[in-house]
Amino acid sequence: MKGINKVILVGNVWKDPVVRTTKNDSKVAQVSMVTESGYGEYKKADWHNVVFFGKSAEVVDNYVTKGTNLYVEGSIDYRTVPYTHMTLPKINTV
Repeated sequence: MKGINKVILVGNVWKDPVVRTTKNDSKVAQVSMVTESGYGEYKKADWHNVVFFGKSAEVVDNYVTKGTNLYVEGSIDYRTVPYTHMTLPKINTV
């Protein structure tokens, strides 16, 4: 049986996106998002690093700024951070 790697986030952009252009002229955008869950004394915030590629990155570049409410669908990609050897999740959108 095949597994499914899918995530849906709805939250606010914490700071302005970082957009860069690759050697083949394709855009990549990185967004820091915060989502909240729970209520009252059980309320908590979770921070997410989200990466957009291609046309999605162009949309982010043109329309997304700090404070934007954002709906994101994508997959979780775990990467090891150099020098710390920590494994952190990174959400990649397709």
